[in-house]
Amino acid sequence: MSYDGEALVERGSVVYLSFNIRLGVLGFLAHPSFDAERVSGNYGSLDQIAMLKWVRRNIAAFGGDPNQVMLFGTSAGGGNICALMTSPLARGLFQRVAMQSSVPTGCEIQTLADAQKATGTRVVKAAGCDTTPDVAVCLRGKNVVELVGAVPGTFGVLPRVYGPNVDGHVFPDQPLKLIAARKHYAMPIIIGTTSEETMGWVNSAGLVTDLASYSAAIEKAFGVNSRDAILAQYPVSAYSSPARAFVTLTTDALFSCQSRRVARALAAAQKEPVYRYMFGHELQNDPNGASHTVEHPFFFGWRGKYRPTDADLTIQRRMIGYWTRMARTGNPNGGDDPRWSAHETGSDSYLEIGATTTTRMGPSSAKCDFWDTVRLPWPHL
Repeated sequence: MSYDGEALVERGSVVYLSFNIRLGVLGFLAHPSFDAERVSGNYGSLDQIAMLKWVRRNIAAFGGDPNQVMLFGTSAGGGNICALMTSPLARGLFQRVAMQSSVPTGCEIQTLADAQKATGTRVVKAAGCDTTPDVAVCLRGKNVVELVGAVPGTFGVLPRVYGPNVDGHVFPDQPLKLIAARKHYAMPIIIGTTSEETMGWVNSAGLVTDLASYSAAIEKAFGVNSRDAILAQYPVSAYSSPARAFVTLTTDALFSCQSRRVARALAAAQKEPVYRYMFGHELQNDPNGASHTVEHPFFFGWRGKYRPTDADLTIQRRMIGYWTRMARTGNPNGGDDPRWSAHETGSDSYLEIGATTTTRMGPSSAKCDFWDTVRLPWPHL
C-alpha cells in the first residue's frame, strides 16, 4: 500500500507526513535484561515520539502549524495513538487524532510483566540466549533475520504477539484507566471501524466450515468459559454460513463494540468532541467486503487495475473532507457533506459511511451490551 498523501494535500490543504517505526521484535521486545536501560519493549513507541518532536521543531518550515498536528492511523497504529494520548513523553506534541480500526484492545495494553514473561521469554529461548550470562548482549549479537524469525508476529483474531506495554515510563498506566481518570491529553477525536473487520482473518483461529469448527474457533479466540454464551447470541443458523457468523461476532467483539466502549469513555472524560464512525462501503468485486483497512484507498488513492466507481469517488471526497477539516480545525464538519454529530452519552451517535452517509443513533446491529459483559482473553488483540 502506498501512503503518498497526494490526494490529502491537493484536496485538503494540509501538510502530510508519513513515517516508519520499528515493528515486531525490533520495536517491542521486552525482557528483564533490558530493565536497567529504563525502557523495555517500547522502542517503536519512542520512534513515534521522536517523530512528533521532529514535527514540533521543523514542520513550520514546510508550511505546517506545530500547534495543529493531527495523528491518524489504522490498526496497531491507531491503537498506539490511544496510548500516546496518555504518555507524558508525548504531551503537547499533537492536538487531534483519528483512530481507525484500531481498538480491539479497548485502549488497554499488556503490562511489562506480560510482555517479558510471555513473548520476551519465548524470543530469548528461540534465539538460543536463555543459557548465556548476559542475555542482552546475546540478543544484540543476533542479526535481524535471526531475531525476526525467532518468534514471528501474528495477525488475526488471536492476541497480538508484539505491542506497547505499561512500563511506568513511556506509558505510566493503562491508557483506558488514565482516560477514565481524566489524566489523558484531551483533544478532538475520530474513532471508528469497518463493518466486516475480520473477513480476511476468518480462518485465523482454525478453518470455520461447520458448527463444530465454528464452536472450536470461538473457544480458541474467547475461551471455553465464554463459548456457550457467544453461541447463544450468534447461532450459526442465523447466518448464511458458519464463516459469516464468525466474522460477524469477531467484528462486533473486537472492533465495533470496543470502538463504542472507548468512544463512551472519552466522551465522558473530556469536553472536546468525539466523532465515531462505521465504514460499510465495499469495493467492486472484492470478496472481503468492508474488511480491515478497506478505507485506505479512499485516503491514498487506488493502485493497480482497480478503477473507482462514482460511488467510490464520492465517498473519497467526503472522507478527505472530514479528515482534513478535522486536522485544520478540530471539527470534521463543513462544505456540503452530511453532518457528523459528535458522540453523546445515551445516544451513541455515529456516522455511517457508505452509499448513504448519515448520522445514526444507537448500537447498530452489533451486540455491544452483551460484549460489555464478556471478559476478553488477556492480553487482548
